[in-house]
Amino acid sequence: MFLQKITILITILIFINTLFSAPKDGSDYVSVELIPLTNGIAPNQSFYLATKFKIDKKWHLYWKNPGDAGLPPSVEWNLPKGFITSNYIFPTPKKLVESEILSFVYDRELYLLTEIKAPEEIPNSIEIGAKIDWLVCKDICLPGKGEAKLSLPKVNSIESSEEQKTLLDGIKSKLPLELDLNFKAETDGKKIILKFESEKDFSELEFYPENGELLDYEFEEKITQDGKIYEVEFKRSEYNDKLPKNFKGLLFSKDSKKAISVNIELVLED
Repeated sequence: MFLQKITILITILIFINTLFSAPKDGSDYVSVELIPLTNGIAPNQSFYLATKFKIDKKWHLYWKNPGDAGLPPSVEWNLPKGFITSNYIFPTPKKLVESEILSFVYDRELYLLTEIKAPEEIPNSIEIGAKIDWLVCKDICLPGKGEAKLSLPKVNSIESSEEQKTLLDGIKSKLPLELDLNFKAETDGKKIILKFESEKDFSELEFYPENGELLDYEFEEKITQDGKIYEVEFKRSEYNDKLPKNFKGLLFSKDSKKAISVNIELVLED
């Protein structure tokens, strides 16, 4: 009887410990804050604002196309009337493959830029608030949310400190490159061929599509080169039943560790 009581007590203690030590939500592993990149806000001018995510070690957040699983961060802005905000501007993600699941992720620290346009009439002090949602994953995935806010003064001309300039330059250096490589994309319905021109040699290329179900990730890209003309062949996913109008995503070079933004019409071959 004594041993039975001890066993029951141990079971109860284990249950209580599990209950209280179990993660509550993704907010336990990610913190957020708004980072100003200017000295203030000027009427009828645009400015950048950064949302900083600090991510616990071994956990990760997701790109706009998370891959086989996941959700990207999203934000609901609280601004005075007349302010216009862009969508989050995502830096180039990392490609992660775990247990045959492919994801596009960020770890440790993530800055997401937002471009904001002020109206002609603004108050002397502008309160900016944000409600932010995310999904953070490691062995499990947990939804998280947080709120952040800051106040910026009205100024006649927008300026940035050296520290703010350095931070903005660092954030922009991780964004995909905007290069005119005369991109063309065509498909026969089963495969997609991306063509472009470049004087630079590319030996290893990957494509991170914005449409998560467009490509078969298990198919290794085929790269052919004729002088400065490149062709990269991708296999269309069998789960994709509708071709997008545009072929959008990032052409990632393993050589330079840089990505080039691609957004062109996808032409269906006759």
